[in-house]
Amino acid sequence: MVTALVIFLIAIALYIFSPDTYSHYYCIVIFTLFILSSIWFLILTFDGNYFNFHLIFILSFLFVNFIYPVFIYPVDKDYFPVYKHAFNEDIITRATSIALVGITSYFLGSSIFRAVNYRALKDYHFHIISPKSIILSLTFLSFIFFILILMIFWEGIILGRFGSTGDANQYLIALFQITFELALIFEFYHSGDKLRGSFRYFIRNFNRYLLIIGLIFTVLFLRIGDRGPVIQLLLITISLYSQFVAKLNFRKFIFLVLIGMFILTFIAYARTRDDTLLNSENSLSVYLERGKEKMKVNSFLDLGMDLIVNNRNLYVGIDYANTHGYSYGKDMFIYMFAAVPRLPIFMADLVFNSTPRELGSAYIITREALGPNPTWGLGTNLIADIYMNFGLFGVIIFMFLLGVIIRKLQITIQTKSNILSLIVYLFLISFSLYLPRTAYFSPLRYVLWAILLYLFVKAFIRLVISKQKESLNSENWNNID
Repeated sequence: MVTALVIFLIAIALYIFSPDTYSHYYCIVIFTLFILSSIWFLILTFDGNYFNFHLIFILSFLFVNFIYPVFIYPVDKDYFPVYKHAFNEDIITRATSIALVGITSYFLGSSIFRAVNYRALKDYHFHIISPKSIILSLTFLSFIFFILILMIFWEGIILGRFGSTGDANQYLIALFQITFELALIFEFYHSGDKLRGSFRYFIRNFNRYLLIIGLIFTVLFLRIGDRGPVIQLLLITISLYSQFVAKLNFRKFIFLVLIGMFILTFIAYARTRDDTLLNSENSLSVYLERGKEKMKVNSFLDLGMDLIVNNRNLYVGIDYANTHGYSYGKDMFIYMFAAVPRLPIFMADLVFNSTPRELGSAYIITREALGPNPTWGLGTNLIADIYMNFGLFGVIIFMFLLGVIIRKLQITIQTKSNILSLIVYLFLISFSLYLPRTAYFSPLRYVLWAILLYLFVKAFIRLVISKQKESLNSENWNNID
């Protein structure tokens, strides 16, 4: 913890002395400290499995906050089209130092816990009542939600006009994702012994329904260009595979990262569709051809485009807060009600006479670039989102708490075999890649719904088992009589 504290204090000093204009040299110093401290932290917290929250989150954080000011801005500041929208370039160095303060505070929060001896989760026994019944119940629920998605939104899916935004869309997709991913968690845990072997053996023996529906869902949403739900599903699946079936070595991890970066970059170009085309012209073949024509890979950094473009949001968000003041938790307050459908809308109107969208940092950042009625969004940035609410103090506190939560979950899973901790941790892993480029509390709804759905299914199965026991006892008494 002492080392983490020293690193954090150095980051604070770099923030205090950061210049008011862009300095390439100063950004290199910040970048160097980030790299060195990240390596130290990952070695300190390594749990025997490369596919963990820390490593994915830090890699994403690297591309979202540090690549542009060090490697791209000095060479061609408008290399990615989004940077052609004007922003205060003098804020770059100061904003980069704030990002460093945030990530070192995350390191500090994680390092307050003692190290534990690692064991693979496949060696643990989680106290689960009737796992087969839980898998069956969750599988049935996910099937219902998937069929509803296909029935209600089939035309939009086929035409590539459907996404995970919009009330009905996001609720149905969230319910499918959560029930399906919960089913995956319990399937991997329950069937882990039967799945170990070669990857081909794993595919042959894995739950056929979950495999087929998962593949259909992935293909449909990649076709649409809505990467978020697919990324979450793939991250949680790979994490489960590495925990319960076979660990991924560093070489395999890097291979998956490169393949993932290539696919995400391709989709980012391919989904930019021409609304003047006829529906028939927006087919899968046109989608693939569009991605092939538009995608350019002149260097390795092009594969990180989808994350690097988000760096602009850091600058705009911090500059906006410095100019207009902090929101003091308006956006975060609304997220507290995210678990109840439409309650955020009601609370935003009641308390702030506004909407959740208008209060969000993503809307403010987009509005600054595209005006009050944008047809598309620029998103937000984790550090900018916190800073716009509570400034540098908020960045320190909230990133520290994130580090505490992640490390506490990891240790609780290892030492107490707690199934709820496992569920929360795995759902947070599903957001680990996306989190550096989104709002701080964006995973909250998924995590809360996952806990509630699991507890509901667990209570239902307990009730059924209790009724069966009562019925069996009644029959035994009748036989005695």
